[in-house]
Amino acid sequence: MSEPQGQYGYEQPPHNPYVQQQVNPYDQPPAAYYPQPMPYGYGPVLPDHPQSVTVFVLGLLSLFFGGVTGPFALVMGRNARREMAQAPGRYRDSGLLTAGWVMGIIGTVLLVLTVLFVIGYIIFIVFIFATLGDMP
Repeated sequence: MSEPQGQYGYEQPPHNPYVQQQVNPYDQPPAAYYPQPMPYGYGPVLPDHPQSVTVFVLGLLSLFFGGVTGPFALVMGRNARREMAQAPGRYRDSGLLTAGWVMGIIGTVLLVLTVLFVIGYIIFIVFIFATLGDMP
């Protein structure tokens, strides 16, 4: 049993360095010949804009607190969107930034309506007291 055993228990013929090894034409070449292609539609993952979470939080707070933070979300969101438009490959267009910007618009509108309502209410109260003061 000093002879080397093959794959199926048969003896291997002695190695002859002068005989060229037969190559099976159906064997595939090593993997180095076939580079793996990148999947279509996928590139490097771009980061979100650094202010996207801040704009989202300010926009969300503007809906719950009468729009006080709405103008801040509106301005910060507009500036961040402008930065993204000027450098298209730097940041990805995240939904947080857009949602915060839209909530900032809604919060700003709510703030303006609230201020107009308060001013109208004050004018109404002053008018009522002015007309009641003229009564005998």
